[in-house]
Amino acid sequence: MLPLAALMFVAGYIMQMTLINPFISRPEHSQFMLLLAMAVIIVNGLLIVFGPDARSVQTSYAYDSFALGPLLVDATKLYAGIAALLVAAALFAFFRFAPIGKAIRACADNYTGALVVGLDVKRLYALSFGLGLACVGAAGAIIVLIVDVTPPLGPALTLLAFIVVITGGLGSMPGALLGGVLIGLTEALAGLFFTPSAKSMFSFAILVLVLLFHNFVTPISILLSLPLAIGGAMFALYLTGYAIGMPVVIGFLMLMGIVTKNAIMLVEFALQAMADNVPKREAILDAVHKRARPII
Repeated sequence: MLPLAALMFVAGYIMQMTLINPFISRPEHSQFMLLLAMAVIIVNGLLIVFGPDARSVQTSYAYDSFALGPLLVDATKLYAGIAALLVAAALFAFFRFAPIGKAIRACADNYTGALVVGLDVKRLYALSFGLGLACVGAAGAIIVLIVDVTPPLGPALTLLAFIVVITGGLGSMPGALLGGVLIGLTEALAGLFFTPSAKSMFSFAILVLVLLFHNFVTPISILLSLPLAIGGAMFALYLTGYAIGMPVVIGFLMLMGIVTKNAIMLVEFALQAMADNVPKREAILDAVHKRARPII
């Protein structure tokens, strides 16, 4: 992992200094088009060199596991998780305590101010891009232990990373870490209770709710209504002895739509009432009273 991260750092530094820095003063859409073109070139270059077939890495501990009481923890995923946490902790410590990390944060916060105090902005941009690619290299070395990889997997994971960053908050490393945990748990539960193909739907639903309410606490409150509603419906089916057939599945889908819509409206009513200086308890009870009847 470390040699790959170092190699990617050098590649990112050179790429930023030679290709991207001349575009710094140009409009943002020009920078976006440049990076998009580079991504397309890289993905298609990898397809030419390695082909479209999925590849994996076999390790000596691929089939090992650890017993934690009644649970079996896969050794590969455990090692990958520990490595990811170590990389995140090292990156957090670098930006928090290292002088160069502080300079990079200052440059990101105020470009003009960084120029005024004499910081070498172009060099800091190159270091930042190199660190970004180093993290990508470390992440690639970690994820190849868990899943089979293909060149088109990169854009898909980039889109997922965008959702994580927006969910956790731009510029917040702890928020990004929490956002990653939230998205990961959401996709895991969606694949368990629904179908694996529905994972992306729930991730984008969280993104939409975060953009709507400007935080990720409220979306969690809304999404918690889904397992509660489905759990209640399953309990009712168990009590009545009904089998799960197509009418029940259609009813579940209708229930999910009704519950989600009214949960959003309930939270919106409560937030609006609190914005009008209504006490929090009264605002929540009034919102529940208004939206509970349609759900029932």
